[in-house]
Amino acid sequence: MDSKFNLVFLSINDPGYSRSWTYYSEIAKFRENTHFIKLRRNNLFRDLLAIKRKFPKNSIFVVMSPCQYILPIAKLFLRGDLILDSGWSLFEGTYISRKKIGFLGYKLIKNYSIDFIASHLAARVVLESKRQSDFYCRIFLLSRTKVDVIYTGVDEVAFVPEESYRPQENVQGPVIFFRGKYNPEAGLETLATASFLLKNLNVSLYVASPGLPQSILFASNTHIDRGLHTKSEMASMLANCTFALGQMADHPRLQRTIPHKAFEAAFLGKAYLSARSQGILELFEENSDIACFEPGDPEDLANKIISLLGNLKMVNQLGENMKSTYSTKCSQKILATNFLKIVDSLNLKCHSCST
Repeated sequence: MDSKFNLVFLSINDPGYSRSWTYYSEIAKFRENTHFIKLRRNNLFRDLLAIKRKFPKNSIFVVMSPCQYILPIAKLFLRGDLILDSGWSLFEGTYISRKKIGFLGYKLIKNYSIDFIASHLAARVVLESKRQSDFYCRIFLLSRTKVDVIYTGVDEVAFVPEESYRPQENVQGPVIFFRGKYNPEAGLETLATASFLLKNLNVSLYVASPGLPQSILFASNTHIDRGLHTKSEMASMLANCTFALGQMADHPRLQRTIPHKAFEAAFLGKAYLSARSQGILELFEENSDIACFEPGDPEDLANKIISLLGNLKMVNQLGENMKSTYSTKCSQKILATNFLKIVDSLNLKCHSCST
């Protein structure tokens, strides 16, 4: 592995925000000349010019998610190859997921244009799943030869439970944990309805969801946490639950994405109950690694929860199997190794072109 050339990760967000940080934090442990640079939104041109002066022509730059709009500008300044770690498109995040079109379709057109231009200017594009890759190539007319798939994974150094943190002191019985923002894929309305079907059981639901509307009503067996938490606090909540919930809606985007919370549960060896979708089943096998229910169906969700609570041996086995799959297919070390293969292939190509 050639570590002489510079590998530079670029973002407008803080360290730890992007999915790309999972590769960076692992690679930076052992590889020299690996850098993270946070660009200033209001001084983007000046910062890129400074980077051009600092790093030689054979450097490779990684535009971290979700900063796609940086790439076309960076292409004007930087002399090395540019990798776009997109994960998924801005177009999908704003339109397909949240139906944010904007006045006269402004947001839709803007984000599609950014994704299209950035993807075609990049030397390689990295996406979150095989199904995402199929969709992305089709919608952005992109050659499959320049697209790679690397799972999102977990920053294992940061996602470690705090021994002193006790987030569920006031809940009773087995604890079922959901964490995540309120969005159409989450399906929190489905969980709210299911909570009333479970209200007479000895079970507690713990919902950690910033932005959860007050209008969504849960049964008294539910603890709502709308606060913002660190990764270690989230890890503590997950570590102290009986099993975790994934996305619960019947939403088309779930056919292509593997939620971050799935990797978190797998890393800690916690059983995971999710709406059945092709995205999550690309990596984890139903009834072996994870449990599934019919998307958007609160009655089936409640019945599956009851079934799992009646067989805690199976719950523990699901957690162990999911952790084993994680360890062999998508640990932080494996993801970083796979990412470096992409980087090194570009470096070899660059050397062969120069000779």
